[in-house]
Amino acid sequence: VGFDLLGRPIIYTCFSQVHERHDINASMIHLTLCLEACMQMLRKRSSRGMNKTAESRQWIWVVDFGCPRFAFRKNPLMSSMTARLMQHYPEMLNSIVAVNFPLIYRALWRISMPYVNERVKDKIIILNEDDDMKKTLKSKLGSEATDWLSSEIKSNRRRCFDWKRKNYKKYWTKPT
Repeated sequence: VGFDLLGRPIIYTCFSQVHERHDINASMIHLTLCLEACMQMLRKRSSRGMNKTAESRQWIWVVDFGCPRFAFRKNPLMSSMTARLMQHYPEMLNSIVAVNFPLIYRALWRISMPYVNERVKDKIIILNEDDDMKKTLKSKLGSEATDWLSSEIKSNRRRCFDWKRKNYKKYWTKPT
């Protein structure tokens, strides 16, 4: 996506647009490549005198749960991704921003809050698509990243994966 106000890389995931949703290994390879690309960017920026503090050498992961069909499916992909992050990259995650987080998950999160470590709680931001979301994102990520994310989130809500039409984005092709 780009970088936040402190120069941290921002990763955006929209589960409704995951092409290999039935192949967990392919999805995990994709995630690992994204995370390793972030590590490489941070090393390069650090060698140029940027991202000097430990906090600025972390990344922000924006996860869009906007597709209603995804929210209610039992999908091991989220568990696998979370396990990979915690196993190999626990200190690299500055924060995870959950956008359009389903009500049932928000309720479960509130119930579990007393048992979650403060450090973990501080890394998780739950937002819904409204004016507060833009305001919160802008203060954390900056205007440019927020504008792009807002546009992408809206676009993905309109294009929620359609199994028959294969209505997912093809980022590897030139726009027509």
